[in-house]
Amino acid sequence: MANSIYCSPTHLKLIVGDAAGNTVKIRDFAEIPLPEGGMINGIVTDEKIMTKFLGDVNDEYGLAKEATFLVIHNNSIQTKRMDVPPVSESKILEFVQREFAQYSEEKADGVFDFVILNPKAKSGGVTIFAVGAGKELIRTYRTVLVGAGYDLKGINIGANCQIKLSRFLPGLRTGTYILVQIDGRNMFLTLFEEGEYRISNSYRLISNPDVPEWFGEVGNNLSSMIQFSKGQRSNTDISSACFAGVTAEQLAVLQENLAYLGIDIAELDFRGSLSVGGKAAGKEPFNPGTYLFNIGNLLKQSR
Repeated sequence: MANSIYCSPTHLKLIVGDAAGNTVKIRDFAEIPLPEGGMINGIVTDEKIMTKFLGDVNDEYGLAKEATFLVIHNNSIQTKRMDVPPVSESKILEFVQREFAQYSEEKADGVFDFVILNPKAKSGGVTIFAVGAGKELIRTYRTVLVGAGYDLKGINIGANCQIKLSRFLPGLRTGTYILVQIDGRNMFLTLFEEGEYRISNSYRLISNPDVPEWFGEVGNNLSSMIQFSKGQRSNTDISSACFAGVTAEQLAVLQENLAYLGIDIAELDFRGSLSVGGKAAGKEPFNPGTYLFNIGNLLKQSR
């Protein structure tokens, strides 16, 4: 078992579970409001407040005995899909660092990593998903988690958790689709072409949920990514949008309102891929769309 933790703009999202074979086992979960003044948009602003808060969560849920894996998702993290020559990992990291450093001197002192999207790109090289994050961002998260008694073993980012999910869930392994993740007023759109990551965008939803304007915002943002894909002269048309983080009632309205897009509007399908037991079985029904980053964070990473 392991702890998978993600701080959204408003809540700490927690899963205690394990990924083995074709199933993610959920043994406990919680969504806890963040303390006032502790964080802003995924960035720790007061280490003392967050250390106390995380320590209280640790005590309540008994998390210290298991390894903890953190997900960070905010606009300060740099990501890019890029092709590099088929060289060693250390050489690829040099390419990644140079790519991000050219835009800002601060990036030269960052933390960099990558995962391979396609080992045999059309260019003759390797297609990777590159990541760059500031050392201070990583340092503050590590300080508060370790200070609160967590055994922090790894840090991931939201987009890569989605990439891992695309390789795990059968319905996401092939085809060209948009993964739509709605978390409160935040909307994350990720385009996959033939099951391979292409690009991500984040949007802030202004309207309150369930009013006509809210559904209009969701539709407009989705339409923008569809038009972007067409503008890139993609070889394949988008066939579907897979929604996570919406209710059955919201999905029904979206299916009706977005019929003009000409694509299938469906809920992200976790059937057969999750098992809920332990303390989680005694709670309200587990909604995987609410904990999408957490679930992806539990999955094994393939270079």
